[in-house]
Amino acid sequence: MPVSFLKKYSIEAAIIAGFLVLLVAAVVYSRLQDGGANAQPQTAALRAALHDTPSLDGLRKDAGKAPVSLDVISQSGQQVTLAGAKGAVSVSFSPDRALTFSGWAVDGDAANAADGVYLVVDGSRRFPAAYGIDRPDVAQAFHAPNAERSGFAVDVPPHVFHAGAYRLGLLVVDKSGKGYYVDAPQVTIVFGDQRR
Repeated sequence: MPVSFLKKYSIEAAIIAGFLVLLVAAVVYSRLQDGGANAQPQTAALRAALHDTPSLDGLRKDAGKAPVSLDVISQSGQQVTLAGAKGAVSVSFSPDRALTFSGWAVDGDAANAADGVYLVVDGSRRFPAAYGIDRPDVAQAFHAPNAERSGFAVDVPPHVFHAGAYRLGLLVVDKSGKGYYVDAPQVTIVFGDQRR
């Protein structure tokens, strides 16, 4: 019966099949092009149990400073430690691959995980992070069990950086989700183009 159905409605079946192929191609293309400011980490380990940083719409800017650390920048398995860096950090990178930044942030009172984190590039460009990575070292350092899931990671798409210097900082949405802290630039990175 399916064969006779296909013979009888071959044109309709071909149209439906073509439409499905176009739909799948459009979804794949959309996913590949979605590398803007909403880019999120793509590895399963980072996606697991993380939440997205909320929008800043309607939130107040709080005085004070949130305890934060921008720890690592990585690209294609290569890692550079940023935590505790003084002055500029030189990083070789391939401009056709995304960069992943990771670290930790807690609410301003250092007792709780925050509600979200943005990576801030040159004081104005913001990239929302996936937040909630286990960081027992942070909870131990602050004697704050509620800060254990204070890690974050954010993928920044390839077109954002070119060879040159950039100031990186963090913006932290507080635990209440009603305000945010802006951290001063933490580190300056100098990218040297090294295509692989």
